[in-house]
Amino acid sequence: MKPIAVKSKDVAVRVKPSIYPAPFAVLMAGREKRQIGEVFGLKNF
Repeated sequence: MKPIAVKSKDVAVRVKPSIYPAPFAVLMAGREKRQIGEVFGLKNF
């Protein structure tokens, strides 16, 4: 059963690195992404 609601901090941080090109990767360094859609079973949005 999928949850109705979650706190974003309770969702694990994505471990896969982003694929930004070099000039933009520096700007995104340190950013955390959380896969909230996967918690709810979203596949295409």
